[in-house]
Amino acid sequence: MDPANNSKKRVNEEPTTNGNGVFKKVNGTNGNSISHQETPEAEHNGRGTNGVEQVKSMTAAELLEIPTEFRANGLKVVTFRVVDNEQGLLTASESSAAPAPGEFNPLFVYQYFKEPGDEEAEAEAAAARSALLASDHEGTAVKNAANDSDNSEAEEEDEEEGMDGRIVLPDENEGVIAGYKDLKVTVLLTAATWKPFVAVSYSEALPPGQRSVTDIVQAVEKVYGHKVMTTNDAMLQAIKDDAKFVPIGRKVNGFTTTDKSNTEHAYEVYEVGKESQDLGYPARFSEYLALIQPVLQWFIYASRIVTTDDSHWLHYFLYQKTNDGSVRLIGYCSVYRFKMWPRKSAADAPAQWVGDHLHRCRIAQFLVLPPYQKSGLGARMLRSIITRLQEDSNTYEITLEDASPDCQNLFDVVTAFLVREHLSSQKTMTIDYKKPLPAEQITQIRQKLKLAPSVIKFAFDVLACSTARRQGREAIQDYYENLTVATQQKIEVHA
Repeated sequence: MDPANNSKKRVNEEPTTNGNGVFKKVNGTNGNSISHQETPEAEHNGRGTNGVEQVKSMTAAELLEIPTEFRANGLKVVTFRVVDNEQGLLTASESSAAPAPGEFNPLFVYQYFKEPGDEEAEAEAAAARSALLASDHEGTAVKNAANDSDNSEAEEEDEEEGMDGRIVLPDENEGVIAGYKDLKVTVLLTAATWKPFVAVSYSEALPPGQRSVTDIVQAVEKVYGHKVMTTNDAMLQAIKDDAKFVPIGRKVNGFTTTDKSNTEHAYEVYEVGKESQDLGYPARFSEYLALIQPVLQWFIYASRIVTTDDSHWLHYFLYQKTNDGSVRLIGYCSVYRFKMWPRKSAADAPAQWVGDHLHRCRIAQFLVLPPYQKSGLGARMLRSIITRLQEDSNTYEITLEDASPDCQNLFDVVTAFLVREHLSSQKTMTIDYKKPLPAEQITQIRQKLKLAPSVIKFAFDVLACSTARRQGREAIQDYYENLTVATQQKIEVHA
């Protein structure tokens, strides 16, 4: 599954100069439209000629010295395309100013290409990212332990697991790649395994010392940890191999949708890692995950590479089934299982929750490829994952890690639907949408849906506002007055 096994050795190309210290693009000679340019001494270890780093720091002052035509916005010049046949490869390889159907851009490039700018600001950003990643395990584990060790009902109601720390999407001008004129970076992914093919084209390039990225392909390879494909022959072979791919893991759900042309599409959600803590991950999965994780760094802020070294991870894959029997990977999600702090007695929680085998399941990485977004597939996938976790007797609570606004909204919508379905099915429970949900009902819903109290209360507020809106202005006024009274009473109790 390693793309390097399918790749031909690249043709070494000696850059030529136009006499003004600017390098001109030299085409490959093997008939495979290689647009990557490297010197004979370059090594595939993230360093270029004479051991020079492929991605180097460039200050704001140095950036201003680079001519404007040699500066490009990485978020615009890097494009992606998923291909599953030879025609798709040929179309994507053609140079065109207009975006091709199915082509999409990344949201972030900083993990691949260091952004030129103020060195102090870069250091602060790096420290912030490191702190965010560190809190993923150590900080969150301590927080979970503290929450679980305190059995106060009032504090348990006020838990805000997974609801804070929203990440703001990047500025449009972020991610400048300096040193290339008319730069275009095309990343092609095979349909089922996301094996990468990288093509780089430009009309002229400055000397290596004046580039923010000395060698773009090698900078990408450094993140992947192995070589990427750069020849059409290698990519065509990878496409053929993908056609035979069989999803790894256990199927947990399947559903169909109908598009605007009345064409029906079938999808399946697979889970990997349920028994990983006892039996390890399935064969071939480590290599497969190593192809998926680098893609996430283009689209998820502060995403780090997850490997099979940590058996606490669960992995979910959304596949689209094709007419010829093959599959396309269009969505991925990772969930981390934090071990619950052991309960001391049955008085602290229901009997079935006592013990050290329970987990807080935190949804960490979630991505549906851009061409498949805004069609309801993300909601179907997320609901399948939450339902699967709810069915697991070892799941205590399901939360969402620091999320982008769009991902947080998706989680809010799905959990609101789940809460509404649960409330509608309870014939013995009287629901008054004009008043806040009582604490005992929140506890009951939590035990069934395994959602944090803050998530349940937010979902109920959404449902209450929706109901009040249909009933008119007076119902909305009654709801907010009752909510104000309940909030004031809680403040007085804890004062």
